[in-house]
Amino acid sequence: MPPHPRSLFEPHHDVAEALTLSDTKKESEAVASERAAELRHRASLGDKTALLDAHGGGEAKLYQETLDALVRHAGDSAEAIGALASYVIESDQLRANANLAEAMVKVWGAAPDLASTARMLHVAALSGVPAVFEKAVETAFQFWQEGKLPQVTAENLYALFESEYWVLAPDAVRSGDGFTLRHKLAEMRRQLKANSRRAPFTAKQDG
Repeated sequence: MPPHPRSLFEPHHDVAEALTLSDTKKESEAVASERAAELRHRASLGDKTALLDAHGGGEAKLYQETLDALVRHAGDSAEAIGALASYVIESDQLRANANLAEAMVKVWGAAPDLASTARMLHVAALSGVPAVFEKAVETAFQFWQEGKLPQVTAENLYALFESEYWVLAPDAVRSGDGFTLRHKLAEMRRQLKANSRRAPFTAKQDG
């Protein structure tokens, strides 16, 4: 039986299939772009549930953008930053990032005590980035050395450093940065132990 005649202008099957796949991909990308824009807009208005929705989508970049938009919306408001941090912490599944951690350090520095120090360090650890947590640890350690944490003992402070270190993602702990951070924590432990018999608030007065 002779083959079915094909028009010179009739697309081949594989070409038609490729065009269909291309159209489907474009449609998917358009939907994803629209969804991302919607989440960023909701976050810019302070809608914290946008963060949970971004997390559910499994897109790390979109999650970071959504969280950054929420941090920008909170601005310099200690109450708003605290509420955002609480939302992340209480979710048991969301992560922080460098911008939220930095905002928390700033808020914490205005009125540092044991509870707020623990909270600030926890948010920094939830970023999952050793360098972010290291910066928070160094800031807290400096405050303690300068006598700005009179309610916090050397034992309290190191216990916080140690426990929050393990909040970092397993991959972060095993990374080169995580290994370096571990050594820095060990050095801080030695310094804190050496000063453990001195009340933190006397350190500045004695100097």
